[in-house]
Amino acid sequence: MKPHWAQMTIAAFLLTSALALAPASLATAATGEWERFPQLGRDDFLSNVITAVARDSQGRIWAGTDRGLAWTDDGGKSWTRVELAEAQPRLSGRRRAPETGAAPAPAGEQAILRNTVTCITPGRGGIWVGTLNGLCFGSEDLTQWDLCGWDTGGPGSEIRAVAEYLGEVWVSSSSGLYKSSNQGDQWDRLKGVFPPNISSITLGEGPSGRACWLGGFDAAVQYGGAPDVLRSTDGGKSWVVLKTGTASALGHPVSARVHRIILEAKRLWAATSHGLAQSADGGDTWTTVSVGSGLSADETFDLAASENGFWIATSEGLFLSADRGATWRTRETSLAWSTSWPATGGSFGWRPAAD
Repeated sequence: MKPHWAQMTIAAFLLTSALALAPASLATAATGEWERFPQLGRDDFLSNVITAVARDSQGRIWAGTDRGLAWTDDGGKSWTRVELAEAQPRLSGRRRAPETGAAPAPAGEQAILRNTVTCITPGRGGIWVGTLNGLCFGSEDLTQWDLCGWDTGGPGSEIRAVAEYLGEVWVSSSSGLYKSSNQGDQWDRLKGVFPPNISSITLGEGPSGRACWLGGFDAAVQYGGAPDVLRSTDGGKSWVVLKTGTASALGHPVSARVHRIILEAKRLWAATSHGLAQSADGGDTWTTVSVGSGLSADETFDLAASENGFWIATSEGLFLSADRGATWRTRETSLAWSTSWPATGGSFGWRPAAD
């Protein structure tokens, strides 16, 4: 199966930034009012197909598209494009020596793939950007862009997910699962057989210390759901297989998939193909949010915690819970849900509602 990552139009930019990044923007979201930002689509190189969005430590909002990367620090009034094809290889913890000159930028199809953004994650001292042709890191002052590649034992070309916690970076790529303990200077490929297409990595503190949870892969069709989460508490040396679904909650065969996992106040929340699940014990046991609580959709795609409560994106709209998932209410927006199939594989996204 090809990579599965969220796609949305720039019209939904405030939705995503409100969901995942900027609580201050939720005052607008809470009233159901949405502002459209068409600027990225006006550039010949960029696109209105938004594949990733993030907010860095400086308050800049980053938007990745299927044709490039851009950032804004003025609320979307203006955007600055980054040419990822010019990122320089990082060699043994430093950039290519000045006397060797800059490495030649990829051309043609390879340049297009380098500018096809799959994921964006803030990191210590900069921003991580995954593409279909390598993992890039931009310094906080935007003066330097590095390419973490084979020269440092880095991840493969097609990046599917990246996460950082306390200086430790984890990456899922087409060639496996990788970890760096020194912010990408050197990489170790984790041993073991992992499911293909891992597109969700969550790092944080579990009940017994630091942990990693993997999701975003397809699990088998099984009564009550199949194992759809992997957890490691020893830095990836061993893994425990977890299942967000239960036979009592899912009394029928389902094809399980965890789209996104977040860790909030030591509680795990998982947006899955069979509903919204939560765990208070690091994933050992899960409970599913019932439809009776006001959450009408079976499939949830994304979620985020904010000062307003929990926001989740579903196949039937956007929902908000102000009581930690006990009850939910729908939020009316000017956005409609759509499914599309770009060249990079199946994905889901928000689009402007038809007039």
